[in-house]
Amino acid sequence: MDYGLIDPTLVIKNGSTVNFVFINLGAEIHIFAITPQAPPFNPFTTLSPTALKADLLYLPALPPPANFDNPFSGSIYSTSGSYTFNATGTYYYLCPIPGHAELGMYGEIEVV
Repeated sequence: MDYGLIDPTLVIKNGSTVNFVFINLGAEIHIFAITPQAPPFNPFTTLSPTALKADLLYLPALPPPANFDNPFSGSIYSTSGSYTFNATGTYYYLCPIPGHAELGMYGEIEVV
């Protein structure tokens, strides 16, 4: 969720380098990946960066906060990665943990 939006569509200018900061405040392990592959996503292949065609960006899995009941009182896990979008088109960011993207944990990136 970002500023009250859930899975917002990101519009990025072609040639831009974007630094993605991934913070897990959820109750489960999550991963952040970017792929040109459109939904629907296959729960049997999403964990494979090769099958997902997520060679653009695939950040490591993050566990939930150390104290999930109050995530701001314990350790919060985060990671980041950058990607330069050099082609216009539609890309998708998602959590490739099996079942997560299938349940709607993804959004669009429009490169214009």
